[in-house]
Amino acid sequence: VGPLLERSFAPLGFSQSHPIPAPADPPPAIGVGQGIKTDQVELRLGVPALPYTSSDYAATLLVSTAFAGHFRSRINLLVREHEGLTYGAYGGLTAGKQSGTFVLSTSTTPENFPRMIELLQEQWQQLATEPFRDDELLAARQYLYSTFWQSIETPDGIASIAIELALNELPNDYYGQLLAQLDQLTASQLLPVQQSIFSPSRLLIAAVGERQSLEMMLSPYGTPQHVLLEEEQQ
Repeated sequence: VGPLLERSFAPLGFSQSHPIPAPADPPPAIGVGQGIKTDQVELRLGVPALPYTSSDYAATLLVSTAFAGHFRSRINLLVREHEGLTYGAYGGLTAGKQSGTFVLSTSTTPENFPRMIELLQEQWQQLATEPFRDDELLAARQYLYSTFWQSIETPDGIASIAIELALNELPNDYYGQLLAQLDQLTASQLLPVQQSIFSPSRLLIAAVGERQSLEMMLSPYGTPQHVLLEEEQQ
């Protein structure tokens, strides 16, 4: 897994003015498990993302939220409400001074896994080519605004933000600037980030379940690898 992460993260660089990186070569899909049968298959899809200091961080945050970051997001509505494949599918963006990640997390039954991975692959391809609708961006902005204001309602929340600003060497008005950027971004301005940061060619896949079934179901999307964690061997 280490070489895959190094290859995927390396093009990002660490400069605030660094241009959006070109997509990396397609990584293999990764099947994780010890060959045991499970009632649910856990699925994770992720891409390396940008640091807080990137000029495209606000766009990346808005894209990730509209795509899978809240209850009414595109992915959750599709696989939960429309298809009934899962109780929920959510994507989270994390960031630091030098890099970030976006990971979409969900689970489904082994029987529904082929349909689930097919839909998510289709949606990832669509994300790279089609702008978001205005109503999707409005819902994502409202979620981000309300989440931020809730985060500073208590002394504990304010302290958490204060230490985050200090650790990442961000200005005191960083979040004010971020909220203003989120308000001004248009669908057309987001598309270059969708095409680069969220490019299907940079997508990493991890699944936990019955090994042979997962390898068969993931094979259309890459070369599955069995990753046995050292802790599992204890």
